Amino acid sequence: MGGNTITVIAALIAAFASAYSAYQSRMAAAESAISSANSNTQIAEMQKATTDRQSDIELVKLALNILGGEVSDKTRESRKFAVSLLNKYSGVVINPDMGEQWAESGTVSFSSKPLGLSSRNEPLQDILKEYFKQNSGIVNPIYRPDEAPTILNND
Repeated sequence: MGGNTITVIAALIAAFASAYSAYQSRMAAAESAISSANSNTQIAEMQKATTDRQSDIELVKLALNILGGEVSDKTRESRKFAVSLLNKYSGVVINPDMGEQWAESGTVSFSSKPLGLSSRNEPLQDILKEYFKQNSGIVNPIYRPDEAPTILNND
């Protein structure tokens, strides 16, 4: 092999290496741009979700203010509207009968049931004891009797 042949082969290898390097750089730049776009999309989605939830909270406040206002036949429809706002934007499904009572009285009351959120007519402590007995055999997973005396003696 002559010197010119080696020079040509070396130049070809260098050209291929350069082309491959440029290709890799373009691919890395494209991946970086895609990653950046995905990140921006995720940030925008999180900001929209936060803004939507803030709007939901404001509508719930409005509904509670309406329900807390004057109770009369003139305000009955606005109280029904307030109950529908609560049902839609609070994230809690309101029983239609309960919603009707709230619209009639203008008062949001949970006094008819213990805890207001439980369909069972028992204190929360009893419900939790039963749950833990059924699922783990532990009456109270947080209570550790061996630690109780030291906690009580730290007056």
